[in-house]
Amino acid sequence: QSLWRLPLLDEQERHQFLVSWNDTSRESHAVTTMHGPFEAQVLRTPDAIAISDGARSLTYAALDARANQLARHLASRGVTPGLAVGICLDKSLDMAVAVLATLKAGAFYVALDPNYPAERLAFMLADTRAPVVLTHSQLASVLPASTDARFVLVDSEADSISRQSSQAPSVLVSTEDIAYVIYTSGSTGIPKGIVMPHRALSFLLSWQIRQSPNPRAVTLQFASLNFDVSIQELFASWWVGAHVVLPTGGLRQDIPALLDFMHRQQVERLFLPFVALQAMADSVSHGATLPSALREVVTAGEQLQVNATLASFFEKLPGSVLENQYGPSEAHVVSAFRLQGAPSSWPRLPSIGSPVGHTQLFVLDPLGQPVPIGVAGEVFVGGTHLAHGYLARPETTAQAFVPNPFSGVPGSRLYRTGDSARWKADGTLEFLGRLDFQVKVRGFRVELGEVESVLRSAPGMRDAAAVVREDVPGDKRLIGYVVLSSDSALDSEALRTFLLKRLPEYMVPSAFISLAALPLTPSGKLARKLLPAPDADTLRGDSSFVAPRNPEEEKLASLFATVLRLERVGVTDNFFALGGHSLLATQVISRIRSSFGVELPLRALFEAPTVASLAARILSASREGSTAQPPPILPVPRT
Repeated sequence: QSLWRLPLLDEQERHQFLVSWNDTSRESHAVTTMHGPFEAQVLRTPDAIAISDGARSLTYAALDARANQLARHLASRGVTPGLAVGICLDKSLDMAVAVLATLKAGAFYVALDPNYPAERLAFMLADTRAPVVLTHSQLASVLPASTDARFVLVDSEADSISRQSSQAPSVLVSTEDIAYVIYTSGSTGIPKGIVMPHRALSFLLSWQIRQSPNPRAVTLQFASLNFDVSIQELFASWWVGAHVVLPTGGLRQDIPALLDFMHRQQVERLFLPFVALQAMADSVSHGATLPSALREVVTAGEQLQVNATLASFFEKLPGSVLENQYGPSEAHVVSAFRLQGAPSSWPRLPSIGSPVGHTQLFVLDPLGQPVPIGVAGEVFVGGTHLAHGYLARPETTAQAFVPNPFSGVPGSRLYRTGDSARWKADGTLEFLGRLDFQVKVRGFRVELGEVESVLRSAPGMRDAAAVVREDVPGDKRLIGYVVLSSDSALDSEALRTFLLKRLPEYMVPSAFISLAALPLTPSGKLARKLLPAPDADTLRGDSSFVAPRNPEEEKLASLFATVLRLERVGVTDNFFALGGHSLLATQVISRIRSSFGVELPLRALFEAPTVASLAARILSASREGSTAQPPPILPVPRT
C-alpha cells in the first residue's frame, strides 16, 4: 500500500470527525415550502406589521392579500408552476410582494439587479427562460430589449392586479420545487445559476429561528435580493410574525444615514457582510448615530476580523451578540460561531464554528480522507442544505456535488467548497482561505477568471490579470493589472466604463495598474505574488502630483490618504481612481464630520471626488451652517 494512502486517523478520531462532530440532526423538522409558514402566520397575526420602509407598511394580512393577487396576475400572464419569474425591482414593498407572489404561483424567482449590465441580465433571462419579469415602469429601460420575456409593470398595472382575487391560488408546490436561482461568478467567464429548493431553505430557516436570541426581533432587510442572506432576513422574520424594515433609496450605501434610520426604526437584528459591519463601526466611532436597539448581528460572506473599532462598537451595545456564519451559496449557511465574553477579549480572526442543524462538514485531504486536528484540508458539505446544483450545467454540477462516501443514504451528496480550513480541538473550524482563484470582495463571490476574461476583451488590451490584495489587514481591494498594446495608453475611466457594461459593479477592479508585461514563474504561469502593490503615484499615471495649497486641503488630503491607505494624495487626485468605493466613501464622510464639524451627504464625494473640489464643498457647507439640518437621503451611484 502506498504511504500516502495510509489513514491519518485511528478509529476513535475518525468517529469523532465523521460522526460525533456532525451529529446535528437531533432537532425534528417538518419540511415545508417557503411561503407555507408565512401563510400560517397570517392567520395568527393578521394585523401585525410584516414589512415597512419607514414611511409605508403592510400588515401580514395586507401583504398576503397583495401577494395572492399578484400570483393570480402572474398566472393570467402565462406563469405556470416550475417556470422562472424575473424580479427587477429596487428595495421596496413591491419587491417583498413579488417574492411571495412568485412562490405562491409555484414558480421560482430570479433576482435581476437593476444595477447589473444589460448584457448580464439578458444572459440570466435567457438561461432561466423566464417568461415574465416583474418590474417598475422606471426600471423597464435597464432590462434588455432583446429578451422574449414579458414585463409586468407592478406600478402601472396596479389597478389591474388589485382586481384579482385576494384568496391564495390553488397551486400545489412541492418542497423539492425550486424556490430561487441565484447567479454567482463563473471561472470560465459564464455566470452559474444555483438552483435552491424549498426543502433546503426550510431546514435553514427552522435552524435560524431556533438559533436567534429573539426570533421576533425587528430586522433590517439589508442584503440585495440576489444575495442569499435576503432569505434569512425576510422569511426567518415572517415565519414567526416579526417586523422587517426596508432601507429604500440610497440608504444602504450611505452608512451614517442608514445608522440613523436603524435607530429611528428601532432595528434589533442585522445580517450583513463584515466589510459593511466594519463601515458601521467606523462611522459610529466618528460620531454617527448608534443604533441603540440593536441586539443581534449576524455577519457572513467573508472572513470576520475583530479590531478595536469593532470591539468598541459592541461595547456600546451591551447585551448585543455577534455571530459569525459561514456557507457557500450552494448550501447557504452551514456553520456558525457566536462570540463569547467581553468584546475586547474576542479573537482577531474568529472561528467559523461548527455545523448547523441537519448539516455535516468534512475536512478532507486530496484523496478524500479526513485530516487530523490542526491539519488543513478542503471543506466538504453534506446534509439537507444543499442546492440541486447549477441550472442547465450537469457537468459543472457533477464536479462540485459529489457522492458522499460517509453516508449510507442512497443519493447522498457532498458539496466541495474549494475552501481550506482545519479542525480545532473544540470541534470548530478555522477558515484558511481559498484553494483556487475565487475570492470574496465586500461580501460578494468573484471568480478572478471571469474578471480577467472581460478585461482581456477591452480595446487595446494585450493581456490582463486581476487579484484581490489585502496589503492592510481588513482592507481587501480588487486590482486590475493590464498590458496594453504599443499604441494604447491607460484610460482608467474608459476601462471602468467598458467593464461596467459587462460585469456587476462589485466585479470591476477599484484600480488599474499598467505594466509592460505580467510577471511569470519559471514554468510560464502568472506570478501573482510578484504583481506590484498599488500606490498613489502608480495609480495617478501620467498626471502630476499637486500638493495641498491651504490648511483645509492639507487636512482633507491626509484624510483621503488615511482611508485609502496611501502615503500621500494630491488635491487633483480622484478618490475613486485611487481605489475608493462606496464603503470607503462612507469612511471619508464620517471623518469629515468629526474633523471639520460639517455634515455632508454621501453623494457629495461622488459629485466632488477630488480634495480640491470636496474642500470647496466643505467650506460652502460651513458657511451655510448645514450641520443644523441633515441633508435629505437620495440615491447615490454604486461603486
